Amino acid sequence: EATQFSTTTKLKGVATFVLGANHYFGSNGFDTWSAANGNRINGATTFNYNVNLSVQTSFTGKDLLNVRLRGANFQNSSFANQYLLSNVLAAAYQEPAAANIIGIDALTYSFPIGKNINIGLGPMVALSDPNMLAIWPSVYTTEPILMAFAFAGAPGAYNFNPRGGSLGITLDNVLGRDWLKLSSSYISGNSGVSNSTPGGDLYTSSGRYGQFYSNSGGIGTAASSSTWTNQVAITGEHLPLIGGGWGLAAVYAYSQNLSLPSGTPLAVEISQPNEDYPTNSSNNIGLSGYWQPEQNGWIPSLSFGYGFTQLERAPYQLANKPEVQSWMLGMEWRDAFYQGNTLGTAIGQIPYITNSGSKKTKNSLTSEQVHDSNLLWEAWYRWQITDNIAITPAVFYGWQVGGEAGRQSDNGTNKTLNNLGAVIKTTFQF
Repeated sequence: EATQFSTTTKLKGVATFVLGANHYFGSNGFDTWSAANGNRINGATTFNYNVNLSVQTSFTGKDLLNVRLRGANFQNSSFANQYLLSNVLAAAYQEPAAANIIGIDALTYSFPIGKNINIGLGPMVALSDPNMLAIWPSVYTTEPILMAFAFAGAPGAYNFNPRGGSLGITLDNVLGRDWLKLSSSYISGNSGVSNSTPGGDLYTSSGRYGQFYSNSGGIGTAASSSTWTNQVAITGEHLPLIGGGWGLAAVYAYSQNLSLPSGTPLAVEISQPNEDYPTNSSNNIGLSGYWQPEQNGWIPSLSFGYGFTQLERAPYQLANKPEVQSWMLGMEWRDAFYQGNTLGTAIGQIPYITNSGSKKTKNSLTSEQVHDSNLLWEAWYRWQITDNIAITPAVFYGWQVGGEAGRQSDNGTNKTLNNLGAVIKTTFQF
């Protein structure tokens, strides 16, 4: 009996119930999406779930083997809208195969080398897994309501989309400075595809891309859906004059054949490889930071972030380089109204096009700027019923969630598509 289960293995679980609905208003929307169509297609109240089970094993007391299982049923709900990523919930997940199926969401192994070097690797890894980053540069809730606020303001740089073969390294106490931390990681989202086609035939002698095979990929190939992320971070426990803990991180990520994990419809569209031009790359930078007070109370923690992405090209425009920007500001009040409860709010813009890549000519009035703006806001209150059960009512609002696409109309006038949503999230931790 003593050898049937390792004493170094722990099972951690989180089950989340989400009850909520969206309401759209405005006279025009993305493609054929008017506010009326939005409410007709995605206006129902839904009740969904998300379950995470992590089996964590340590062999030496310092290393960690993590196997995470996940299942949910969000794919066809309005909270996982494939067109309007502005209202996608952080809890909105579903296995690609189908709803209500449990799949392996992470398989990682992390271990230290000496005192200051940590390694993370595995065949199923995401950027948020251990030792992929030196720090996470935000203290705005580990359970944000909208996915848009889960990327520290820089979705292009902190892209969670590639989940696959990875190697990451973090360095603490760099040059004898305990406040300086470095990290570098590479993740290939299609590293494990069978019969991998490395992409040597993607570009033909005629100058046009060839067929993009579904099993194309591997590690470090022309067809890899991958990201190489490098972060420099500094942290401290007492900020001069005002005190409190703080952190600041600058990140650069080179992404290949990856779409943005969040953004306006047009921003996501120009970042996606397509059948005619199946490969694309982007340079992504982010600057994010946080400050949290020494004592909980009526002074909130602050988290902020800014992201910038320059794409290799727009679809069918190989010479041009569109630019995308984003930002967020989040605040949390710990022990708000009652010890153990938390109040939070955030505001920001998901990635939107600030330079379309269209070139001005002497006789052309074509502008490089587009009206792809948007604005998101959320507010929530986490009521900690017990140590293991919490209820979080939340409301969120999105202005011009369709961006430039939502402004288009048949008669040429500018319109907007707005979104108001509310959820009640119940979280069980065990």
